[in-house]
Amino acid sequence: MKPAQTPPLATVSLEGWKPEDPHTEAICKEIEELLASKIRPNVEADGGAISFKAFVDGVVYVQLWGACASCPHSTQTLQHGVEQLLRFYIPEVKSVYPMD
Repeated sequence: MKPAQTPPLATVSLEGWKPEDPHTEAICKEIEELLASKIRPNVEADGGAISFKAFVDGVVYVQLWGACASCPHSTQTLQHGVEQLLRFYIPEVKSVYPMD
């Protein structure tokens, strides 16, 4: 499957972003729980950090810090690790992209 193009961040305003409805808010809570329980411990074990920023139109936006921010494999980690896990547990998630 060909990877999707990153949505232009200029079209996504994330400043002060909040879930728009109760369903989206529930999805955001699920994303946060999965990040905390299954993803963050592994990322931190490698010297990195990851945090949830927003969920817009099926796209999860995250921020990477530490070793992850400069790692040449961070894109693979996001697409083949984080994205697959989130999509497995949360069908509404279509893709995961890092924030700059």
